[in-house]
Amino acid sequence: MKYFEKTEQKAASVDNQYVFTIAVSKRMRSIQEGAPVLVEGITEPEERAAEVAMREFAEGCIDYLVEDKGKKEN
Repeated sequence: MKYFEKTEQKAASVDNQYVFTIAVSKRMRSIQEGAPVLVEGITEPEERAAEVAMREFAEGCIDYLVEDKGKKEN
């Protein structure tokens, strides 16, 4: 998989690799359910959802935000 190295670099640069993995997994599921693909050159994205999701994150098409639920506002 040629985008695997880029995905590994992206994962290494994030604060929490577990959260990154969850984000990629959620994107993979949405692709399997028919969400539009954000990278070109993919045929049968539902069957190659893992590759598509990793490419999207590696190329910066997708990002994620972690909410800080520990903060309490008065």
